[in-house]
Amino acid sequence: VSIGDDDDDDDDFNAKKTRRKTTTASHDKSNKRPHIIIVPASVLSNWEREFNTFCPEMTVVKYHGNMTQRKEIQHRLRKSLIKDMDVDDDDTYNRKRSHKRLPLDVVLTTFSYFSTEKSDDRNFLRKFHFDYMVVDEAQFWY
Repeated sequence: VSIGDDDDDDDDFNAKKTRRKTTTASHDKSNKRPHIIIVPASVLSNWEREFNTFCPEMTVVKYHGNMTQRKEIQHRLRKSLIKDMDVDDDDTYNRKRSHKRLPLDVVLTTFSYFSTEKSDDRNFLRKFHFDYMVVDEAQFWY
């Protein structure tokens, strides 16, 4: 077995793991809130591609870019925000949902926006009260 073959096996394993996470998120139809997936920047496009390929019906917003781009993304995400929603209160959820709220299933982002306690990005994303959080830390060495 050559080193290249091992790398291919690792890539295949990581792709399968990513696919499993994306399909798990798409099969949970009972959720009322979006999911957040936090990944290393080096694999952000891989996750986005996997969602587009295996879960095209899901609305996935990539939260990544320079400050101007992130402000534009925040503007779009605010249109998906359900404020003060009680997870167990279906009437509140349905009432708030009846306003022209943009669909949102997944926010895909990187670790860099969570690296400081006073991050504006972190404070913004905190408003969503995500249903599930998936953290892909496969690229990190400890």
